Amino acid sequence: MSGAEKTTQRSWSRSDKSLSVGGKRKRERILKNLETAVTWNADEVAAYLGCHVATVWRKVHSGDLPKPIKIVGRTVWRRAEIEALIEGAE
Repeated sequence: MSGAEKTTQRSWSRSDKSLSVGGKRKRERILKNLETAVTWNADEVAAYLGCHVATVWRKVHSGDLPKPIKIVGRTVWRRAEIEALIEGAE
């Protein structure tokens, strides 16, 4: 087997995947979901607030954001609560 054949036959590994493509798809999904969802996960709350996910959790623990709820094993926030909190702060 030559070197070229080995290259074409190898399986995908983690280093072969483009992180930027996955990141772009994730951002697109989050932005689309922000417009239509009734609840938001931590990634979506962070995108709405323009901060990092870790900051969302810090704000929850400090009492600046409401505590999330669990729905079928998912941790989510009610969209209306987050929007009302931000609108009330302005």
